[in-house]
Amino acid sequence: MSPDAAPLKPIPILLRYLKPQRGNVALLALLLLSSIGLQLWVPQIMRSFIDAAQQKAPLELLTRAAFFYLFAAIVNQLLSAGATFVGANVGWTATNLLRSDLMKHVLTLDMSFHKDHSSGEMIERIDGDVTALSNFFSQFSVRVFGAVLLLVGVMVMFWRENIWAGLSITAFTVLVLSVLLSLRKVAVGSTEREREANAQMYGFIEERLAGLEDIRALGAGHHTMKRFWQASKTYYHTSRTAHFARASIWLAMLAMFAVGYVGALALGVGLYAAGVVTLGTAYLFFQYMSMVEDPIDQITQQLQELQKVGASLQRIGDLLSLRSSLTEGTTQLPSGALSLEFDQVDFGYGEKNVLSGIDFTLEPGQILGLLGRTGSGKTTLTRLILRLYD
Repeated sequence: MSPDAAPLKPIPILLRYLKPQRGNVALLALLLLSSIGLQLWVPQIMRSFIDAAQQKAPLELLTRAAFFYLFAAIVNQLLSAGATFVGANVGWTATNLLRSDLMKHVLTLDMSFHKDHSSGEMIERIDGDVTALSNFFSQFSVRVFGAVLLLVGVMVMFWRENIWAGLSITAFTVLVLSVLLSLRKVAVGSTEREREANAQMYGFIEERLAGLEDIRALGAGHHTMKRFWQASKTYYHTSRTAHFARASIWLAMLAMFAVGYVGALALGVGLYAAGVVTLGTAYLFFQYMSMVEDPIDQITQQLQELQKVGASLQRIGDLLSLRSSLTEGTTQLPSGALSLEFDQVDFGYGEKNVLSGIDFTLEPGQILGLLGRTGSGKTTLTRLILRLYD
């Protein structure tokens, strides 16, 4: 095996598998933009309602504002549900294409690769790692892109209402994102080790279940269980370490937003007491502050997913970078039955020699039976005939 391809990066692979779904991606963008627009409009309705109620406006005006609020809220929920559905469809379509590409690639690798990697490990690499990418494809576009647009929209609304509010929320957002981005790669290494331990454990289980009769015949049940507990223990410790590393981002955001809410309340109350803004606008500041938390929370969650994706993409990239050590043959074989000749053939797996001085000729149409104990080289001989090894 030789690594010839560069490891995959998140954005290029996102574009590579989303490009065939341009129509669905465009629909997803339309749903997201419409939903974000309604989310920014709803607090304005509440501001108007509060100010009108404080000024003892007619009941008809208050009823109209309440109707628009409920209508906007319902339509926004429908748009969000539609965006989630389209995003999930796009994500699973993309990951199924990736699974197909991985499967085709693995089938091109020679037997030296498959001898060193169990079936259970390959299932985890092709299905488990790709499943970890499904949220990246479906939720990254819906939540991260939508969250960024919503965050920008909220800051614009703050600047429209008051310059001090705009400065405060911009400084707060920059601070929070700077801290989160600095923590973004904290768990990539531990998550990669977690995925590797998971693959090793499932590979161990698959191999032992396949060889269950041999384990019972040799009385190796206790030894097998001991090995299983060791694999499980390794997976537990790596998972716990990765979980705590990913949780550090969430804890940092929780602490910063506790300070942010206090600041938003203080700003709104201070400006209202000074007569600069109305009571409805003071409420608007707090409402928009809660809308800042949601997109940053979504970005934070997806950063944690991105850390998992980084580990999965690294493993997928490593797999796709492997190339078979067998070069494509150019000899044209004649039609009809062929003769087969082994002339003093020696072969081994690594340093272990399996075949020594194999010498025979098999004429066209002749049948040869192979007899021997387990491990004597019968399967190896057939693999050499089929050129699964050179």
